[in-house]
Amino acid sequence: MKYLSICLTLFICLSIASCSKKGDAAPTSHTIKFTATGTASFTAVVSVIKVTASTLTTLDTKTVATGTTYDYSTVLNSGDAVHFEIQTMGENTVSYTITDNGTVAAQQTNKELGSFTKTTADYTIN
Repeated sequence: MKYLSICLTLFICLSIASCSKKGDAAPTSHTIKFTATGTASFTAVVSVIKVTASTLTTLDTKTVATGTTYDYSTVLNSGDAVHFEIQTMGENTVSYTITDNGTVAAQQTNKELGSFTKTTADYTIN
């Protein structure tokens, strides 16, 4: 009888443990926003490497005129890595901000660029 109650208890414990296992948690969505300004025209490029891929995918490429602001938003998941690039043909002073759900993730203010140069920022979403 004692042996039967031990086996029954063990069986119940194993059943509860196997039924209570949860699958992998779904990735968390993040709203990533890119803004940039410059004293001269520039080209902004936003790319991403998704956690499920191994290649860089360009999301947006825009030439921004002098006196205007580059503004781009996208929804990505935890583990994705973004790459933001600002290219300029002439001398330029640029500022950019990358925000993750409203929190500043990367920022550069008044970065001086020479002719035919670029500045980049990389950010992995947590």
